[in-house]
Amino acid sequence: MLWRLLDNSKADLFVTVTTNPKKKLNALLDDITKNGIFVKVAASVYVVEFQNRGPHAHILIILKDHWKP
Repeated sequence: MLWRLLDNSKADLFVTVTTNPKKKLNALLDDITKNGIFVKVAASVYVVEFQNRGPHAHILIILKDHWKP
């Protein structure tokens, strides 16, 4: 996955999601990568942070060249 990130330069979208159950986060990631709610995705990377306000995820999304603005 890292080689896809490096080959496609910088991220096109940065999404922050506050969600507690892991099931909802996995459903969102499936919608982004497999179901194409952000058109065609070349690569995505996410990290989950746990802080005082609760867990939240940061998602970097790289679109395929044809779909970039």
